[in-house]
Amino acid sequence: MRPINPPDVGGGRFNRGMDKWQISPREPGADALAARLLVSPLTGHLLRRLGFEDASAAQAFLEPKLKDLCPPEGLPQIGLAVARLEQAIEGEEPILLFGDYDVDGITGSAVLSQVLKALGATVEAHIPDRSEGYGVNVPRLERAATDGVKVVITIDNGIAAIDEARRCRELGLDLIVCDHHTMREELPEAVALVHPRLEGSTYANPNLCGAGVAFKLAWAIATSRGGGRPAPPLRELLLHCLSLVALGTVADVVPLVGENRIIVRFGLRALTVKPPPGLAELLRLGRVEGEVDSTTVAFRIAPRINAAGRMGRAGRAFDLLTTQEPREARAVATELDRDNNRRREVQNRVFEEASAQVREAYGEPVKAAGIVVWGEDWPHGVVGIVASRLVETFHRPVLIASVEGEKSKGSGRSLEVLDLLASLEPSRELFLRMGGHAAALGFTIVTERLDELRAAFSQGVADQLRLPIDSEPVEFREALAGYEVVSVGEVRLPEITRELLAELERMAPFGAGNPEPVFVGRDLVLAGEPRMLGQSGKHVSFLVKQDELVMRVVAFNQPELYDLLRSRGKGPGGPRPFELAFKPKINRFRGQVKVELEYVGLRFPEAAATASSEAVLAVSS
Repeated sequence: MRPINPPDVGGGRFNRGMDKWQISPREPGADALAARLLVSPLTGHLLRRLGFEDASAAQAFLEPKLKDLCPPEGLPQIGLAVARLEQAIEGEEPILLFGDYDVDGITGSAVLSQVLKALGATVEAHIPDRSEGYGVNVPRLERAATDGVKVVITIDNGIAAIDEARRCRELGLDLIVCDHHTMREELPEAVALVHPRLEGSTYANPNLCGAGVAFKLAWAIATSRGGGRPAPPLRELLLHCLSLVALGTVADVVPLVGENRIIVRFGLRALTVKPPPGLAELLRLGRVEGEVDSTTVAFRIAPRINAAGRMGRAGRAFDLLTTQEPREARAVATELDRDNNRRREVQNRVFEEASAQVREAYGEPVKAAGIVVWGEDWPHGVVGIVASRLVETFHRPVLIASVEGEKSKGSGRSLEVLDLLASLEPSRELFLRMGGHAAALGFTIVTERLDELRAAFSQGVADQLRLPIDSEPVEFREALAGYEVVSVGEVRLPEITRELLAELERMAPFGAGNPEPVFVGRDLVLAGEPRMLGQSGKHVSFLVKQDELVMRVVAFNQPELYDLLRSRGKGPGGPRPFELAFKPKINRFRGQVKVELEYVGLRFPEAAATASSEAVLAVSS
């Protein structure tokens, strides 16, 4: 399991080979805030780091409420969309939902489809396969017009569909755009553009994901049809749909603050208590027991949903999320699970081939501001994931393309501080299509122009960071100095209690904008011998001791740690002290509840001077 970028560690990153760990001191005013909230000083420190000074605002953060969701009427042009949908429902006009093949687009389509059907609308959903490319496409629009469709609603796409919107008008199709992606200067002609960041918008949550925009439209039409309040069955359906919106919100890596935090908190609760049949099967196949959290969504559920589009027909995931038949749910979920396993195998092969191409094209270490690689036998469905792994490995923004004859389709992923779209804006004319946001994007390009893109991308990144195009690794590293913050603070092991873990649970869900806290403990020593875990032997557990307190640490996918601890954890005079970065966790097993530590990084004292890659280890999975 690999994160989208190097692991999020409480506002910063761990990078392999760092010569300095930056550890946040305790925030001023933390004790006073903690006293007012009746929480530990450590939790007060974390809340102050998130910017909370007022106790009432901090309390609202710790105890989010559904009533604090933003009213849907605040979204730009949503009233125009509702009016047109009212007309379509009354006139029994067919409606086509045009989603996207990722989790955000699929969950948003599932939400709007279910609510519109419950209101009596005639609705068909189209989830395009990756072979069709990103976003709404003209052939499907022309087929819709032939089939008698009158209204088309895009979900998680459409804000850049200038030509497609014009074709809708020619075909007599009324277009409603529900999107959240970055807008260009020119906007599509449509009945309504429902977008939280449309010019002049005062909507309180500019970071609503695509599924969130679809949910707000579903809420608004249900309210309108109910005479100012959704009828009880519709209200229950909307609450049920929060579990789907939570999936889209987590998977799309939007900030989990404000309204998004409320959506995910209550959506994950619904997913834990009463998941729909399809998601219940995915949880079973993912061996998820107990409470569902954002990590479960990111690493157990979302990859299986995305596998539908990556390895075959994307519409299968929509079928899974909307079926109420347990037998169909099990069959489709099993199929997606097999596809996900196959996706892993293909992904690993492409990653190895792409890594070799990086070293051949850019040298080792890499001497370029940005990386562009491509291959003919690289399925488009996995290149985005491979791009993320390449960013993690080479610490550079990456564009990767799947060559499909005269055209190539690709994905881009970025470092946290770099805006991909801004880096590519000077070379936009190279692309046939290109869209997304600062951290991730998709594109289509004429294959013969990939060499031009390689040069242009490095130049764009170098210009944004004010670096030479062939910058040395040390120069690139200095440009990203603000990116390499390590930890939210130092703690002593006795501070890591079950009471603290309960308070941390109140700060969840964690994700973008609200990263899971990572702490650093100093002067720890090894207690006993480390052990290898798992059938594959990729995991390590070991005991650490401080102030006569011993705690267990689990390091996932860090087999090299076993030999390091055995060789360097003890010296001539006994155990050697080291620093450990970790996330505190509750381990519930066979009726026992224990506090444990999840490994993030480790260094021995000489690491500060040597920056040895043997002395500093960073989590990579």
